[in-house]
Amino acid sequence: MKKNRPICLLLCFAMLLTLAPRAFAAEPGQTSTGETTEATEETTEPQPTPPPGTIPPLDPNAGYNLDVTNGCHSPDAASPMRTEVLSGTAHAALLYDENSDTMIYGWNLDLKVDPSSLTKIMTSLVALEHMDPEEKITVTNAALEHVPEDALMLGLQPGETLTLEQLLYCLMVYSANDAALVIAEAVGGSEGTFVTWMNDKARELGCTGTNFVNCHGVYDAMQYSTARDLLKILLAALENPLFRTVYATYHYELPGNEVFPESRQLYTNNFMLSDLGPEGYYDTRTTGGKTGITGEGRHSVIVSAADEGLGLIAFILEAEAEIDENDYVVSYREFDEAEALLNMGFDNYIYTQIVYQGQVLGQTQVINGENALALGAGRSVSAVLPKGAKMQDLVFRYQQGNQQLTAPVTKGQRVDILQIWYGSVCVAQTEVLAMNTVRLRTQTQDLNGPGQGEGDAVTRGLLFAGALVVIILALVGLLYLIRAVRVAAYRSRRRKRRQSRRRSR
Repeated sequence: MKKNRPICLLLCFAMLLTLAPRAFAAEPGQTSTGETTEATEETTEPQPTPPPGTIPPLDPNAGYNLDVTNGCHSPDAASPMRTEVLSGTAHAALLYDENSDTMIYGWNLDLKVDPSSLTKIMTSLVALEHMDPEEKITVTNAALEHVPEDALMLGLQPGETLTLEQLLYCLMVYSANDAALVIAEAVGGSEGTFVTWMNDKARELGCTGTNFVNCHGVYDAMQYSTARDLLKILLAALENPLFRTVYATYHYELPGNEVFPESRQLYTNNFMLSDLGPEGYYDTRTTGGKTGITGEGRHSVIVSAADEGLGLIAFILEAEAEIDENDYVVSYREFDEAEALLNMGFDNYIYTQIVYQGQVLGQTQVINGENALALGAGRSVSAVLPKGAKMQDLVFRYQQGNQQLTAPVTKGQRVDILQIWYGSVCVAQTEVLAMNTVRLRTQTQDLNGPGQGEGDAVTRGLLFAGALVVIILALVGLLYLIRAVRVAAYRSRRRKRRQSRRRSR
């Protein structure tokens, strides 16, 4: 009996060892230290969660805009990627990437300048919004009477009938001021009404430093705009396919009509768009543009160019041309400075993808949730970055910071906004979506908040202690039962031996 006791005790100890890990087991989805393990089959192996930034929390009652206006994104960018003083003669300049809506360079963006013939971009935009391009317009004496003296004219004749599309080529390619007035009268009924529409459109686009008093851009002290506003107007006009085609045209043949039977050849004076101008200015990357000369004789130019995934737009406003003693232009500095801006953009920056749609950005706990939540990008994000920039140079900042989510959370639900920063500039952002569903945990739990985990641990400990007492009592009872059985068997054998001895006598 005594020899078998150690064996029984060893068996009891082994049983306790097998039961102890189960008693101390953590809840599903947690380790013994409270760390979350694999969430669900939907959860992909997450990348390291970027550190939260200091961005103000997103107002849940307001909408949100993916234009990063506190960075370099959108025409309203507060922080262009470069802001050094322009080493040229222009009063204002900018370099913008149309493909990513990135303000790469900005100088005097909100300085009021004379828009000159760049005004014709707004004239084109308003005309296309109010009239079909194929609609025919007849030139009137009333329209031609308002052409300013010494203004550039194509020589349109009263009675000529042209389509709006043909007049837009006259307006943008040749920069004909008489075409502007013919369009304004035909579309708006009068230049005054049309100019009112121009100012209404400017306010609609968010232009805060612009005022128009005519439709052609001939100097008027009360007509002004800014580089930022002119960019907004250009981007809105470029959304129209016809305008984009006209904007990119360096030569157009205006067909004859009953009043003017001969065709007229129209050539742009944007020398970067055509090799027919003075030597040295043509750039094969150029895809469009518009020029203007201010009342003080300063030169402005807008030039669009494309190369290596970038769609750059360079603005040079009110540059000073180099004039010789005979008042001939020796050098068109607006084109030189525009070329320098384009080269700076193409030589130093690249358009690259940073985050792809559905990419897992990290993993987070969810209050009262059955499992962890994987966070993913709601859309693909590309941005203009300096050549040579690496992923470790970027900082990911969540607008909600450390704010925790509460179950339930539905897959696809927007849970945050992620901003991507390069240095001191926010280059892009995307919404952050839930990549898996997190249901409300149904088992009994302490609802007192932060102490819930500790309460669960105490509960598990008490359950284990109770189970251990029950097991020990059961084992003790089992030992007594075995002992009683053996004692009874022993006594039974003794009685049989005694009876056997008596019979043998």
